[in-house]
Amino acid sequence: MEAIDTLVSAELDKQEYPQEAVANAVVALTTNLQHRDYFLGLAKCDNLEVMTSVAVKVINQLDNEMDKVPFYTCLCAFYYELGADESAKEALAFALQINSEYSLAKLLYRVIEAGWAGKRFGAMRKELHSQVVEGMEKNADTPITEGGN
Repeated sequence: MEAIDTLVSAELDKQEYPQEAVANAVVALTTNLQHRDYFLGLAKCDNLEVMTSVAVKVINQLDNEMDKVPFYTCLCAFYYELGADESAKEALAFALQINSEYSLAKLLYRVIEAGWAGKRFGAMRKELHSQVVEGMEKNADTPITEGGN
């Protein structure tokens, strides 16, 4: 969580992202779904643009395509909630092209295809954030990965 918070703080302060924080955030989001869900939940109504910018900047710094998947997927959710449906679909297409089995990408695909309102998805995301934080505190040493543990 610290690396993610560092990136968000750097974005808010208009500073360069510390490379160690980028590397640690990538490891966190690619190896533990709790960290991806934490990143997703940090986007409150007043900072969706900040979280969108963080996701884009991290994606642009990565060479490994698989490392981009959680960031593209979160980016899709942020764009969708902002009402930028075409950008959301583009980010989702990149995620699914890289990993067609990524669970959150598959969920977002169904949400978008069903025509859910972006604000409704945002309400669900915000509601789950406190549970994610609580789960991370209880299970700090237990990574939760795609396909279970």
